[in-house]
Amino acid sequence: MGIAIVSELSKGYISSGKDTLITVFDTKTFKVITRFQASGLGPDAIYFDSFSKKVFTCNGKSKNLSVIEPASDKVIATIPVDGKPEGCVSDGKGKVYVNFEAESKICQINASTFKVENVWPLAPGEEPTGLAIDNETIVCSAPVIIN
Repeated sequence: MGIAIVSELSKGYISSGKDTLITVFDTKTFKVITRFQASGLGPDAIYFDSFSKKVFTCNGKSKNLSVIEPASDKVIATIPVDGKPEGCVSDGKGKVYVNFEAESKICQINASTFKVENVWPLAPGEEPTGLAIDNETIVCSAPVIIN
């Protein structure tokens, strides 16, 4: 389960992996606006990318990401990935990064074309459970530096 906020639309998005639903709510009144199915199974982490103005869900059970258009609350794309996506962040310049805990790797997605552009192993880093972007390091149970 996760939450993403789209401030300019006063909307919040909550993922629910158990029932594959995305719940949209009004951030001012907290009333539910709508609920809809993600395009994959087990939506967990959810993220609003300020560059593309899209919401991304990490669907761990189906190894893909759903891309949601906040203006219409519709899934507009499904991005297949080679692993169980754990979390995602954006560089704010058109790239979304996704970590894969079980596979100990990270991928780069183009936020405009919704295509995977790069995949990098994190060895000797293992099990990247968290993801933050500072363009130099990634959180792992063993340290790793990316240059």
